[in-house]
Amino acid sequence: RVPVFATKNLDLRTTCLLVRGIPPDTEEPILRMQFASSGKVSAMQKVRENANKSAPTIQSSRPTLSYLVQFADRRSAEAAKIRIREFRGVPLTLTWHEGKITGNETKSAS
Repeated sequence: RVPVFATKNLDLRTTCLLVRGIPPDTEEPILRMQFASSGKVSAMQKVRENANKSAPTIQSSRPTLSYLVQFADRRSAEAAKIRIREFRGVPLTLTWHEGKITGNETKSAS
């Protein structure tokens, strides 16, 4: 007989999403509620985007915000990535982010 703990796999994949395209007047608690509809959000952090991007932007010239959204588990993060396509009628871009959210504002290199 195999012990119960031996049958579970440890999932070390990231649970953090980089969300781009958020309207600048968005309040963080409202945004958190949107993502919490997919599962437990353990942390959120506003991200300063790198001004020296080499890739062209697809978004309009209208300013937007970016956030890192850390979920408690991978399943919740995957659900959010699939389900959340827009916020208040504005299209969002969600990509996986390696690493954890720290206490300080993070600068995104991508």
